[in-house]
Amino acid sequence: MNKKITALHTQFTRLRQVHDALTSFNQSFSAFLFGMAAVNGIQEWKETFSHEHIEQYEKVSPQVPDKVLLTKKRKRTSPAVKQTAQINILKVIDDLPRKYREQTQYMASIKSILKVLKQHPEGLFLKSIVAETKMPRYKVTECVNALVHSKLVLRQSSKGQYTTFKLDPSKYPTFTNLDQ
Repeated sequence: MNKKITALHTQFTRLRQVHDALTSFNQSFSAFLFGMAAVNGIQEWKETFSHEHIEQYEKVSPQVPDKVLLTKKRKRTSPAVKQTAQINILKVIDDLPRKYREQTQYMASIKSILKVLKQHPEGLFLKSIVAETKMPRYKVTECVNALVHSKLVLRQSSKGQYTTFKLDPSKYPTFTNLDQ
């Protein structure tokens, strides 16, 4: 009887280890699927691409470095006038789910993303946010999607273009501030 109980205990321990491994895998895989869904929301593919499509595209379009695509000139009416958004970052974080309020790493990520979006009231592409925050794309995607789901950031997309993310102007209007 003692051997059977010991064997049962060993099997339950192994089952718990399998459960823990599956839980960890599910969290990682769900983040991957969420990223895939976000990419699908950014770009609508009409057909699957093959190597022939890529070769044809490379022949037609010139090579443009990524840095050139990321830079965007901002218009200013005067050197003394600057557009910024009024935003209390800590108040915004209080409106987010518990994960982003209580875990320091997520809170820091949200703060840096909000600071970047605050500097660009016209909005930014996801790639530009990644470049300016110097954070991994998956983390930026996760944080931006949390902000979008909390209705603090707007997701704007047009047919054939990348999605732009910007602070919701109804909640965080820009104002003209004279630098003194």
